[in-house]
Amino acid sequence: MKFIASVLAALVAASATSVFVSAENVVEEKMGNAERAKKQKGKPVQASSPLRTRPARTGVHQHSLEEKQKGYSAADLENRYDTVLPDLDSATSGGGHHQRELQGMYVPYVGIKWEELCSSEGLEMDVMTECIWKGFIPESAAAEVSVEQDTSPVEATIAEDGVLTTLFNRNNGGSDGGAIYFDLTAQRCVTITGWEFNTAGTGSITGSLYSRSGSASGFQTTTAGWAPVAVDVPTTGAGQDNPTSFDFGEVDIEEGSTIGFAVIISSGNDYTNGGTNGALDFYEDSMGILRLDDMGATNVPFTGGVFDPRMVNTNLHFRLSFDCEDNNPCIGHGYTHDHHGQFYFEHCDSKIFIQCSEYGQCFERHCPYGTRWSQAVQTCIRESCVPEGCDDPCTPDAIASEDLFHPFCPGTDHEDPYKFIQCSKFGESFCMHCGPYTMWDEAVGSCDHLRECADPALNNCGPNDICIELPYPKTFFCQPCPTVSDGFETGDFGALSWSGDWEIESDIGSGHVFEGSFSARNMDIDNNEQSTLMLQFEISCDSTISFWFKTSTESSFDFLQFFLDGDMIDEWSGTNDWTLFELHDVAAGTHTVTFTYDKDGSVSSGDDTVWIDNFRVGL
Repeated sequence: MKFIASVLAALVAASATSVFVSAENVVEEKMGNAERAKKQKGKPVQASSPLRTRPARTGVHQHSLEEKQKGYSAADLENRYDTVLPDLDSATSGGGHHQRELQGMYVPYVGIKWEELCSSEGLEMDVMTECIWKGFIPESAAAEVSVEQDTSPVEATIAEDGVLTTLFNRNNGGSDGGAIYFDLTAQRCVTITGWEFNTAGTGSITGSLYSRSGSASGFQTTTAGWAPVAVDVPTTGAGQDNPTSFDFGEVDIEEGSTIGFAVIISSGNDYTNGGTNGALDFYEDSMGILRLDDMGATNVPFTGGVFDPRMVNTNLHFRLSFDCEDNNPCIGHGYTHDHHGQFYFEHCDSKIFIQCSEYGQCFERHCPYGTRWSQAVQTCIRESCVPEGCDDPCTPDAIASEDLFHPFCPGTDHEDPYKFIQCSKFGESFCMHCGPYTMWDEAVGSCDHLRECADPALNNCGPNDICIELPYPKTFFCQPCPTVSDGFETGDFGALSWSGDWEIESDIGSGHVFEGSFSARNMDIDNNEQSTLMLQFEISCDSTISFWFKTSTESSFDFLQFFLDGDMIDEWSGTNDWTLFELHDVAAGTHTVTFTYDKDGSVSSGDDTVWIDNFRVGL
């Protein structure tokens, strides 16, 4: 022990004067200094591996086991590790005072033979005295290796695509627009890429898909926790017991997680009663990766009685995400290219990607902070800046047509004339601010200068603009009158300063939302009670108040009433489908709007409910 301690101390002291060279120089030991210097001249400095940050060399350092990759090429070693080349003559005689970082750790090399060193780490020797992983030969040494090695490719077992099929043998079905529920549990990270269901409908039909984190069990009669994946997607029905395909997009399911789903089809779901017609309690794909469990059906989505068991008739196509442990996309050892001639693959975690070496090694790389992997362009790109509820304009079609500049979330609660969205050629979205005294002009597809005006008091900007003062320097410019709007797409009343006891309604195929996924509705009340929603706002120019409303009440007795500054403007009762209301010439200033559902002393009819959506104050 005293001897080892003294050796380590000597090594630390010697490290200050040690000469570091790359692993590539192992096979160049006989190369003269001048020739080596000529070879290294002009060689670019390469960035360190994104896998980890190498700590400062302060004596013997132990790396984590997961970073001991299977096989390093000369370039890998050069980029990833510093190596101190031992003096072979002095090393074998015990006279060397050097360190070598081997298999992820710094190894003292004093009086130890190379064979013993490699053997102690479970490694083999090649004739160039280079410690390597079993079965792997560095590219730079391959030409001079005389020991026969098996370099034939070892094919990886790769499951790129799979399908989970239940059955297409219906003996029951839900009402048109009803819902069927099921859970999907993944043993590995998967992406659902294709959705096929059984419906008797033919011709033009629509379908909607909703999901929730965790099981659907216990949540079939409530909208709590459900979110739309795709709503009213058009397709052509294939008829009973035939797969009808719906373009619901892709849904990722993480390893070990469960997601509940609800499918709503305009022509009704065709399904199979549990335990009949060969229906099982659950289904798995042939690889045992994805499992589907029946969660029943309802004739009206998220309400009413649950019919259970009811097995959904479906084909679910999925793609496995790659990783280096369970679904390695890289071909094994040898001098071949990896799977399908690619070197980069998507990982279950969007912030990680798979990189294959030309020898079939598999590396899991991390994207830089704030970026995610894009398989389409095979690089890490910035996270989208586009807020939720606003369509990202940087689509593949937009990039292909070089349509790279777009207004900021037009027609949504996030609309801002002083911002725009710029797309990169890789499909990244950058949320940009217009320059001083400019705003977005769709006519020119860019930010343009505001028009000057003489004085706010003169208001010579025209009917759609207002003259404002900019203090630095003191100048007057025209700008559009600001808009106050709320479509309730945040899923709450937080977008504006609403107050009252109304509730948010989800569109789960109910028809109770005019546009998007949410609307506002009254709280459930008894006879002789009122439910109220109120908003105070300020506008800087004369504007129009507009909103869409719907009622299902006792006609002529239970009313939706609309007030402005305490004065009732209008009221509605009975059955009214979505209708637009507009109140023009509302003067600039501070105002209060109030929506009230007012019930009389007896009788309830219809849904006993009123709704509003897409409230807006502007020109």
